[in-house]
Amino acid sequence: MKHNTFTRLAALALSLVLALSLAACGSKDDSKQLVGTWQCALDLTEKMDEEMAANLGTEYTSEVPVSLYLTTVFNEDGTFSMSPDLDATTESLNAYIQALKPALVELLYKEAEDRGMTRDEFDSALADSGLTVESQVDSVLALFDVSTLLSDVESELDSGKYKLEDGRLYLAETDGSFTQADSIGCTVSGSTMQWTDDQGALADLETELGVSPDLTWTKQ
Repeated sequence: MKHNTFTRLAALALSLVLALSLAACGSKDDSKQLVGTWQCALDLTEKMDEEMAANLGTEYTSEVPVSLYLTTVFNEDGTFSMSPDLDATTESLNAYIQALKPALVELLYKEAEDRGMTRDEFDSALADSGLTVESQVDSVLALFDVSTLLSDVESELDSGKYKLEDGRLYLAETDGSFTQADSIGCTVSGSTMQWTDDQGALADLETELGVSPDLTWTKQ
């Protein structure tokens, strides 16, 4: 797979903070095994929890995971296109954000206590204004605009031609050539495709996010 493709994928992941990168898959000339649409979920929960803990000033572990979903379409004519699944990613991010509510409620109570108020006193003060801690948190969460967060994500990350041969996936520009250096290990079993990063093409996934660079794709 060409290096600038890896760069685009890495930029996407990192721009979401969500940070990450990507690459490709193979066996003899087994390209026909790939024809169709494949999806991969990149688990960003650990990275997001770290970011939230830093912002909240306390340890935080979400009960709801968050993932960046990617889709690759391999066509019968040997061409491919790779793009983020914005609908699935938006749904995942929204669920993660809503799961922040209990932690934010506790944060508001802690801030009140730091100012010398008991929880009951804080509740009473808010009630005098027709508010509750929960309504205050809802107002904060409403400021999280996932659409804006994802607005800079390209609708198509890359496209070109592909070849699956002898256990390796090669991706190249339409008018480019396939090279061993720009390939990644891959196996296909039924509706599951496994990418093995045996040349460090996806190293940023692990170094930046703690995510395994060996990716699993599921045929849709």
